[in-house]
Amino acid sequence: MLPAETIWMPRAGKVGSYRPVTALSLIERVLLRALEVDLHSMVRPPNRSVEAFRTFQLAVLDGNPSHVVVADVTSFYHFVPHELLETRIVEMTAKPDTANAIRSALSALFSRARGLPQSFEPSNLLSELCIAPVERALLRRGVPTFRSNDDFTLGAPSWGDALRYLELLQDEVSRAGFDLNGEKSKILKTETYRSNLGLRDHIFAQAMSDVEAGAADIDPYTGEPTADPAVAVGDPVLVTAAMTAAFNTAITNQATRATGPSAGFEIRANREVIATALYYFTRIGSDAAVDACPQVVGLDPSFARQYAAYLRSIPEVDGGTRTASTASAVLSRFRGHVTPWVGTWLWSALLRADAVLDDGTVSTMTDFVQSTAPSVLRARAALILAVHGQIPSHALARLFDQTGDAGRPDLIVAASVLEPNNPSPAVLAMTETDPIWRVLFDYAVGRHGDYTWL
Repeated sequence: MLPAETIWMPRAGKVGSYRPVTALSLIERVLLRALEVDLHSMVRPPNRSVEAFRTFQLAVLDGNPSHVVVADVTSFYHFVPHELLETRIVEMTAKPDTANAIRSALSALFSRARGLPQSFEPSNLLSELCIAPVERALLRRGVPTFRSNDDFTLGAPSWGDALRYLELLQDEVSRAGFDLNGEKSKILKTETYRSNLGLRDHIFAQAMSDVEAGAADIDPYTGEPTADPAVAVGDPVLVTAAMTAAFNTAITNQATRATGPSAGFEIRANREVIATALYYFTRIGSDAAVDACPQVVGLDPSFARQYAAYLRSIPEVDGGTRTASTASAVLSRFRGHVTPWVGTWLWSALLRADAVLDDGTVSTMTDFVQSTAPSVLRARAALILAVHGQIPSHALARLFDQTGDAGRPDLIVAASVLEPNNPSPAVLAMTETDPIWRVLFDYAVGRHGDYTWL
């Protein structure tokens, strides 16, 4: 197993702050998932759903504390020690062979003795084995402790107890080999904490009431009416208007850059409103958020991925140039430097046959393909160029040798787009490298002209 590429993804709600994402190949994903599944008979995977997180946030209030400690671990996934993980697996499952195989695989991927892949489901269980002992240690010491992954809330009867609990949490986190995030660790009065949890719902409720009385009876996650769809509240026009109002309010709030103890709650609430509204606009194919695209991603680059999916969902206009011009408008907000992750996702909005690439976009993407950016991202840009006939097959073949297995599927699909029939020797040299590439090539040829699955 070769070292995996690291892609730096913008952190949610922060400009200039990044988190590492490991580019895993199909084989690496299957191997780690199989090893993690082998632990399921002894260790139950954690519930990391949105509903579970909201339950976690509210649980600390059940004890009627006067203060709530809010804290999380600094760069938790990045610093998980492989030796500690191996020890925890053996302690919990008595499976030393699986533990050693997981440690060896991770050490090979990261070329160091620490780290778990971000945004990869098997990492949920593996990380849980390392952080759960901290929670149990605090509970044994009588501290009302609630946890979701590396996020902690502690209920305290007084300010003094809250301060003492925070110190105990730091002790236990340090004992496990980690550190608390000083910027995110804080003590709040219970009333403040409770009101912060309702910020998102308040934004939605205000938007609904501004549109029409009674319009608050809408599920903020789906945009569907919770009452009888026949009543006025279910009118799609009203729902879209309310979503647009909430969306614009959240964007305005984000632009003010909240500061102080509650800043994290405000940023999270506004992000949830923006994400929910974008999901709704994507589902119905509404162009209500197109004009706000540059501002949203400029303020929070982590929205690039969701915005790309949104742009692909709405009809093209202006002769097919809207998607490309919108993506260019977003990229211009970065004033000279665009993080490769952000640029690649925005260009992914162009994975549609009815989009037209202008000369500037083609030139920028061609330069990107030839750059030193992570090869898995350059491969995605090459696929987009291939969809629009803007890259030759021999260029794909050259890039194939520079790209790890994580990026090669995009190049195989790109080759199927350019040469679905009678592939050239250069393309055959790609597809015959591994049986799985030939299978993928044949599948992609069978879906020629359909880019919805990419």
